[in-house]
Amino acid sequence: KGNYRAFSNADFLDENGMPMPVGFYVVIGSFSVKDNALSFQKQITEKEAKPALIAFNKSINIYNVYMLYTLDYPAANTERNRWKTDYEKAWVLKLE
Repeated sequence: KGNYRAFSNADFLDENGMPMPVGFYVVIGSFSVKDNALSFQKQITEKEAKPALIAFNKSINIYNVYMLYTLDYPAANTERNRWKTDYEKAWVLKLE
């Protein structure tokens, strides 16, 4: 058990509308409006010089912008703590 929010991966789609794999995702922003998520994604990708990606929760219509996908919870937790410095609401999403 860890400090994460767990959801069924059946509720999530990637940016291409494809199912997302189980694992841990470090989320740094969540949006109910797709354009806001896309704008934040672009801003973060430019600022951080690494791609931000979007996970869409189709059951509650929320777009989660994430920076890391891993099967390793300790790695996700470490990365979340690093992102919390600049994005205090960073959290770990677990898809199962």
